[in-house]
Amino acid sequence: MRRSVIVAAVMCLLGSVVISTNPAPALGASKPLRCKTETLQGKKFRFCRGLVKSKDKTVVLDTDVTLPARGDGPFPVIVMLHGLGGSKTSYEVRFESDPQHDPAKDTIEGVGGRYRYNNVWFASRGYAVINYTARGWHEDECLDDTVMSSDARPDYADSPACMIQLNHKEYEIKDTHHLIGRLVDQTLLSADVSVNRKRIGATGVSYGGGHTWMLTRDSRWTSPKGRSIKLRVAAPLIGWTDMLDALAPNGTTHANLIPPTDVAERAAQRPGVIKQSYINRFWTGLNIYSATQGDLPDYLNAWRDRALDGEPYNDETYTHLVDSMLRNRSAFYMEKEAIVPTVSVQGWTDHIFPAVQSLGMVNRLWAENPEHPLKVLLNDFGHPIAQNPADVMTYGSNLINDWLDFYLRGKGQKPSSGVESFETVCNEAGEQEMSNYVAGSFDALQSGTQSFDMSLLTGTLDSSVNDPHASALDPFPLAPVSGCRDTDTAVAQGNLAATVALPEGLDMLGLPTVSFEADPEFADMYVAFRLWDVSGDVQVLVDRGVVRLGSDEAQTVITRLQGNNYEFQPGHSLKLELTANDSPSFRSSNAQGTIDISDVMFEVPVANDAARAQG
Repeated sequence: MRRSVIVAAVMCLLGSVVISTNPAPALGASKPLRCKTETLQGKKFRFCRGLVKSKDKTVVLDTDVTLPARGDGPFPVIVMLHGLGGSKTSYEVRFESDPQHDPAKDTIEGVGGRYRYNNVWFASRGYAVINYTARGWHEDECLDDTVMSSDARPDYADSPACMIQLNHKEYEIKDTHHLIGRLVDQTLLSADVSVNRKRIGATGVSYGGGHTWMLTRDSRWTSPKGRSIKLRVAAPLIGWTDMLDALAPNGTTHANLIPPTDVAERAAQRPGVIKQSYINRFWTGLNIYSATQGDLPDYLNAWRDRALDGEPYNDETYTHLVDSMLRNRSAFYMEKEAIVPTVSVQGWTDHIFPAVQSLGMVNRLWAENPEHPLKVLLNDFGHPIAQNPADVMTYGSNLINDWLDFYLRGKGQKPSSGVESFETVCNEAGEQEMSNYVAGSFDALQSGTQSFDMSLLTGTLDSSVNDPHASALDPFPLAPVSGCRDTDTAVAQGNLAATVALPEGLDMLGLPTVSFEADPEFADMYVAFRLWDVSGDVQVLVDRGVVRLGSDEAQTVITRLQGNNYEFQPGHSLKLELTANDSPSFRSSNAQGTIDISDVMFEVPVANDAARAQG
């Protein structure tokens, strides 16, 4: 039985997810989108709106296309893909005819997250721009709820394909292919225009970023009329490439290595630790903003319940969840069809889709072809607990424009490949300079590591710890938090911590490594890590991580934190804290008990000063 939620009771919990949406006119699904002339800041554009039947004929997709005012093409194409809970309007600005038009915000250039990243901005530069609401959200309409998703099973059979499929490669990805294909075939619009099928670009944020990464692997397709199409360039922002690792990391990831690319090998790894706070937040958004508010495919309900029921994860539902997340929703495990130049923006401080989601993928792509044009921008950007400083966001928008313009319009110089990283600077730091580092590879951003003997961390962790800092580090606290997360320096009884003075400071860039001996009382326990910058009686969270222990036997553990680019000021101290219970950020283990810890070593990757950008 499908579930319902009381929308009003939880609406306030999703402030960052709420997106207003304007319903499309009630068109017959097979009709072309109606186009009319619109005006913004004295310039005219053609704006086309309507509902488009999906290729599988189970759903109509709420779709807009924005065109330059003049010309019949062929125009290069950009498809813009929204985040979870968003819609086609997420990266649109309102024209002057819209009653909700705001002259301060609705400009061609855009403001905030739409700065040089919106439908009208790109149309003003000569693009045909597709913005559509992904399958199952907001104003999309189910045409046939008797066709079940390929993820339906006897235990969760009521799973219509017309509903949200969480970016499944056979549904949402094919929807994007179909819309672009109809635009290529000149059957999508009432306007008599053509587009260049060899100049197709995709970009998306969060949910749309994961979608964009998947398009880079499923990058060749044919239009309904049989015309061949290839994705020319992609720009994913703060998305995932391994959905399982993003939602439930197990601590085996390393930015400088390529994880297993075989689905069976990856699925056989120890289970990860559920990011409980994020999953609950996302679940609320799925229920509220689905087209059938409160109704989701039964398999998604079953997967969520199984994940939050906790260990041991050894049943058919969990096995199906893991296999489908890897095989059907993760770009990293999809085979390459062609080389797609890609610029990716990923957040060091994004605690759901961190830097390694891009770095692991880029390492695989460069292993497949060292000449693959790729750029990764790492910064303090994304989902909580990122601060999203305006200058960093502006830099990212301009970088994306450079890549799209070169590969789709032939404008500007060829963008350079490599990795670039901006330092995370807390808002409270005032005028502290924000450094950025540029190199041809991630390794070249670093100049070795600095090791710390953390033998003082010898002791026992207790998963029943009452830790007041745990709630302060929740990505979604009850009271909004601005700036970096800081607390007092107390250590809860049941946690372990050690502090090292840094008289000369330390420029960290990358994923710190922790090695230690662990002897857990039970199987399925985990150890979580917090790296703090301590000054006086205040500590600022710099980094965190988690590792699932392999058994209830004594074991040697080597793992890595999420990573950051952060400068510890001279005279500050570095503090490493360990806990066996980091709820609500991570789900508490069902195995409640103690873990004996010893022989802790900590290595911090150091920024390469030679890679520091000048000016």
